[in-house]
Amino acid sequence: MLSSCGMMRSDCSTVRDDDAAYRECMANQGSKDFQYQLGLEAYENEDYDTAIKWLKRATVVRVDNLPYYAEMERPRRGTVAAMNVRKPDPGHRGAMRLLANMYEQGIGVDVDLNQAKRYREMINRP
Repeated sequence: MLSSCGMMRSDCSTVRDDDAAYRECMANQGSKDFQYQLGLEAYENEDYDTAIKWLKRATVVRVDNLPYYAEMERPRRGTVAAMNVRKPDPGHRGAMRLLANMYEQGIGVDVDLNQAKRYREMINRP
């Protein structure tokens, strides 16, 4: 059984022949696409608790791939140093859209227009 700890890194290629285990492994590794797929599958099977768990994980903006410090290029004389900072990985927009609809329509959750608005606003963030 694979750990549900997102911090644990395992070699998902060892379960590549088992589609369900591979998708769960990749989702636990932080793949937004696989998290969305698992959430959508659970939604279609009306397992809304599981759907919400995976969809929410898919909407989280990942910043763990950013450097701990900004690497500075050596500026030319009379210019300002440029910082080489990568942009964070955005959350999965499909997951945001589905969660907004779920909260708006009360599918598997109580109607919560504030949560629906929150996820709709996340979709439009740059």
